[in-house]
Amino acid sequence: MAHDTASAPVHIAVDRAHASQPAGAIKIRARDVNVFYGDKQALFDVSLDVPENSVTALIGPSGCGKSTFLRSINRMNDTIAGCKVVGRIELDGEDVNDRSIDPVVLRARVGMVFQKPNPFPKTIFENVAYGPRIHGIATGKAELEAIVESSLKRAGLWAEVADRLHQPGTGLSGGQQQRLVIARAIAVSPEVILMDEPCSALDPIATARIEELIDELRNQYC
Repeated sequence: MAHDTASAPVHIAVDRAHASQPAGAIKIRARDVNVFYGDKQALFDVSLDVPENSVTALIGPSGCGKSTFLRSINRMNDTIAGCKVVGRIELDGEDVNDRSIDPVVLRARVGMVFQKPNPFPKTIFENVAYGPRIHGIATGKAELEAIVESSLKRAGLWAEVADRLHQPGTGLSGGQQQRLVIARAIAVSPEVILMDEPCSALDPIATARIEELIDELRNQYC
C-alpha cells in the first residue's frame, strides 16, 4: 500500500457536490489530525466536517495526504507498521480511535473502495456475499441471495451479471469490477463509503457510470 509522504504541510481542498443544497447533520468530524509514518509526518493539522447524505471530495496534488486521511477514518492505517494518528476523528460524535471501538465493526460501518478494482478471487456472488456472511447479517440462504441481488442492483450491475453470478468476479471488465467492489461495500449496509480515486484506472465510459452511481448513492451515505 502506497504511503503519502508530503514533506511539508500541503492543503487539501474540499469540494462538496450539490453544495447549494442544505447540509445535513455532521456525520464525520475531524479535528487537528496529524499522521506519522515513523518519523515522517504525512498529514498536518487537518480539521474537517462532513455532513450526512452528501458527496464530499478531497482535492489536492499527489502525495498531499488525501489517501492517508481517508484511511484514518476507518482505521486502515492500523494495518501499517509504524503509523501513528494524532488528533480526533469522530463518527456520529464517537472517537473512532477510542479503545472501545472494534476496527472490524468500524470498517463495516465505514466501507472503502480503492483506486484500482480489487475483487476477491471468488465468484461474483461470493464477492458480495462475503461481508454479510462474516458479519452475520444474513440469517439464511434466501436472505443472503436477496442481499446480493439488492446490492448488485444498487451498484447498477445486476442486469449485466444476473446470469453469471457463479463466474469469477475477476473476469469482469475494469468498470464492472469497480461496481462489483462498490456492491461488496454496500452489502453490509455501511453508513459511510470512502472512495480513493475510484475512477483513476477506468476508461471515460466506465468513469461516467461510476460518477452517476456515486450521485445515486448520495442520499443513502456520506
